[in-house]
Amino acid sequence: MKRELRLHWLLLGSLICSTGGSLLWPLTTIYMHDYLHQSLTVAGTVLFFNSITLIIGSWLGGYIYDHGKVRFFLILSVLMQAASVFLLIFSMIGHILLFC
Repeated sequence: MKRELRLHWLLLGSLICSTGGSLLWPLTTIYMHDYLHQSLTVAGTVLFFNSITLIIGSWLGGYIYDHGKVRFFLILSVLMQAASVFLLIFSMIGHILLFC
């Protein structure tokens, strides 16, 4: 028996992801300007390159989904994302311990 994803759940997930991504842009700008003491031009340039890489990544992900081994790349991307989160956590702990 094959299970299918209903369209309204797919749309809700897409809405949540898009909203979360959009909420990060102003926070990134404030963080870069206030805490890293960079100009707003640099913050805008970083967000521009972030948007470009998201476009390329979305296109590449769609191509891989249509033509490649979906399961392998899905597992690989989840593992890479988990490794990034753990590295971020441990780097933050290291910085906190350094200041103590």
